[in-house]
Amino acid sequence: MCFESIIPLAIGTALSVGGGLLNKNENDTNAANIATARNDVLASQLGKNNVIANESRGVFNDRLAQVQPAATGQLQTDVTGQRANSINSNMPTINASTFPGAADSSSLVKSSVAKAIGDALATSQQRATAHAKLGGFGDTFQRMGLQDTDASNKIGTSIGFAQANNALTPSLQDFAEQETYKPNSGIGGLFQGIGNAFGSYAGAHG
Repeated sequence: MCFESIIPLAIGTALSVGGGLLNKNENDTNAANIATARNDVLASQLGKNNVIANESRGVFNDRLAQVQPAATGQLQTDVTGQRANSINSNMPTINASTFPGAADSSSLVKSSVAKAIGDALATSQQRATAHAKLGGFGDTFQRMGLQDTDASNKIGTSIGFAQANNALTPSLQDFAEQETYKPNSGIGGLFQGIGNAFGSYAGAHG
């Protein structure tokens, strides 16, 4: 090989190798940027789902606390009291003096009538309280059922949001990739093309 072909061959080799390295660096940088963009989207979506999961856990833990014996006992006491108050508040107030002939009756008669009315009202209140206790069990279970349904609906809604986020993630990642992708500059290919030309020249004059 003559000296005239050595220099073009060396230049051509250097340009070809340099162009290949430049292409590789641009491809590696592009791939890294795309991976980062896709991972950022995934991290964001997982973060959203983590918030949703925490909210669901909060709803579940709150409901779990509500079904503990102390809580259910207090609930039963409250609803029983509400039922008893409702019944008692609707009981009529009776005055013995309003009965026919009460105004003309002796004090003994009036006292007897008042006692009889008082006893009747007391008996009615006792029965009302007993009915309230019995009805309180049903009211308690009904209230607990409503609380179960409310908690279930909230958790179900959260699961729906999480599933929607999961379904959107691939599309969001693809969009992020398209936004991040940058075509190679072409300089590496240009260097390789010039390097090949120098190599061809050196081969023709070797």
